[in-house]
Amino acid sequence: MNYWTNSGPRNQIFNDTITIAKFVHFCGETMMKEFGELRLDGTGTVCQWRIIAAFGEFIVLNISTLDLPSPKHDCASERDNYLIIRDGHYTGSPILDKLCGGVISRTIFSTGNRLFIQAQTSYPLSSIFAHYIAVCGGHIFGDIGTIQSPRYPESYMPDEECKWLITVQEGYQVALTFQFFSVSFSYQLLVIKNDKINEN
Repeated sequence: MNYWTNSGPRNQIFNDTITIAKFVHFCGETMMKEFGELRLDGTGTVCQWRIIAAFGEFIVLNISTLDLPSPKHDCASERDNYLIIRDGHYTGSPILDKLCGGVISRTIFSTGNRLFIQAQTSYPLSSIFAHYIAVCGGHIFGDIGTIQSPRYPESYMPDEECKWLITVQEGYQVALTFQFFSVSFSYQLLVIKNDKINEN
């Protein structure tokens, strides 16, 4: 609330202006552990979570029952009581999914090592609605890309197994160029397979 008066002699007429702003309570946090849970705390109308995994990892987000009111129209046009998941770390990142009330469960995968999740609701909801885990590897689309071990240039963790699937347009081939490659022991290895993926 802002309050002000104009200056002047004591007996001069003065104007009062009171501005009352509607405060929006924010909740959420930045999460950098390998796994965790997302919770609505019952106090926030807008909650934002940023999940950051190590370089070379991607994020698997498992959403359980979403206790939001059912949308008045279709979920895509809903402006309140929704959950939106973006493939990145800010509000302008590409949208992976938008969910409204009635969702039983959903699993969402990031393409990189960051996710941005925003929940907006006018109801005081309190519940754990999702869990996430950072996983090594990922599915790579596009004409060009980079593959690196988790936490590079630091050492990868013992017993860590990473799998990447590279998909390009039909009729094209994939070429791999190694800029740096090093393994410590004979049982540590890199396997490259040329497999045809069965979508059924």
